[in-house]
Amino acid sequence: MKKIEIGLLISITLVFGLGGCRSNPVMYQQFTSADTGCKTDEVQISGVQSELNSTEKWTATCEGKTYDCTYHSSAGLDCTEVEE
Repeated sequence: MKKIEIGLLISITLVFGLGGCRSNPVMYQQFTSADTGCKTDEVQISGVQSELNSTEKWTATCEGKTYDCTYHSSAGLDCTEVEE
C-alpha cells in the first residue's frame, strides 16, 4: 500500500510539473508523510535544496523524529531517520 501511495504522489507531482511546485512546502510534507507514516499536517519542512541533477533534498520533523529526505524522478523517494 505504501508504494502505491508514493507512486500516486509522484505521478501527481509530475503531472503538475515539479518545477512549479518546488517552493511549495506542502509537496515535501506529502512526500514525507507517504514515506514515514506521519500525518501531512504534522510534518515540518526545512533546508530544501534543489541540486543540478534534479534531486530534491529536505529535512523533515514529525512525531519527535527528524528525517533526511531525497527525491529524484528516476531513484524515487527516500526518507531516512536521523539518529540524534
